Amino acid sequence: MKGRGEQGAARRRGGCLLVAPGWLGDGIMALPAVAAWRAANPERPLRVLAKPRVAALWRLYPAVEEVLEWWPGRAGWRAVLTRLRALEPEEALILPGSFRSAWLCFRAGIPRRIGARGHWRAALLTVRRRPDPVCHQADEYLGLIAPGCPRPALPVLNLPAAAQTAARERLHAVPAPVLGLLPGAARGPAKCWPPDHFAALGQAWQARTGGGTVLFGSAAERPLGATLAARIGSGCLDLTGQTDLATLAAALRQCAVVTANDSGGMHLAAALGVPLVALYGATDPARTGPLGAQCRILQTPGPRQRAIRRHSPAARARLARLTPDSALAAAVELWQSAAQGTSHHA
Repeated sequence: MKGRGEQGAARRRGGCLLVAPGWLGDGIMALPAVAAWRAANPERPLRVLAKPRVAALWRLYPAVEEVLEWWPGRAGWRAVLTRLRALEPEEALILPGSFRSAWLCFRAGIPRRIGARGHWRAALLTVRRRPDPVCHQADEYLGLIAPGCPRPALPVLNLPAAAQTAARERLHAVPAPVLGLLPGAARGPAKCWPPDHFAALGQAWQARTGGGTVLFGSAAERPLGATLAARIGSGCLDLTGQTDLATLAAALRQCAVVTANDSGGMHLAAALGVPLVALYGATDPARTGPLGAQCRILQTPGPRQRAIRRHSPAARARLARLTPDSALAAAVELWQSAAQGTSHHA
């Protein structure tokens, strides 16, 4: 008979490996599909392989047994291959469409490898699926790893107590109601509302409600945050580049409303159930829109695409036509409706 330690080691091996998307927003849109898979496989160990920039998201999802980080370069490749061969997963759910993600699972010797066709990787997959290319991205992921299942609601993210305490300490001096602003977007300027509009919205919110504003973003967006904080003035707290993902999530939860570009931060706010004003230019919210229950999407008329060029002048012009007044009206309405216990759906 195996000893308790040996039995524990046996339980830790095997199970399923989920290769996560490489962007925060894509990861959040994958959560309903992963929740559907977990509901159908309640006893199977589930591990997630993720790039460092998104690994923290999966550590907030309690259904995941372990998060493995896939660092770039040859050393990172060798390390993750060694770890996967030791774990001996029985199955890999490969959400990214890249050749490299399928090749890694093939090289790790995972016997059952499920993924979408394309990128010359058909021979590396044992189960090839072709999800509906015209539906929301969350449903594409569902068709890939849990076909035939209805899309469940976004699962609850488990925020560590330390992150919640840190967020409360950072925001305690900001007058309520708090408007969170996410003025950046990792995928480029074509998804960014003009900074002047964000500054005008922050000023107008403070004048209209008597509340404060908080700026969020990545370390690369610190100059933008500093500029906007100076423009908005007293009552504005700049946390750009000063929070890890868990603390960012906890701070977003303290906001009465969040206004954001089409970005990972936008999807995170929606997943947390925070009332959200989402600003769209030329991308299509029917394909990649936020999944939360209290979302208002603002977009001017015109063609919509799933993907746009990072510096598309047409997309930037579309965003510029969304006025601060329209964003303020949407934010105030969401705040008042949330206070009354009602919600708006995108």
